[in-house]
Amino acid sequence: MRQPSISIPGEITKLTGITDEMVAGQLIDMRALGTLIDPADLVIAHNAGLTARFAMLFR
Repeated sequence: MRQPSISIPGEITKLTGITDEMVAGQLIDMRALGTLIDPADLVIAHNAGLTARFAMLFR
């Protein structure tokens, strides 16, 4: 998880159980993510369109 730029709305916390406190100070370790994904021939993701845009943004 990564700390968002805005507070997590209450309805999202109710839906996911994720709170502002859970993500406070959290960052995505891009090196670790790359190490995980680089050797993969195929990556399957829920909401892959958004995930692909995210991956290209942080390439």
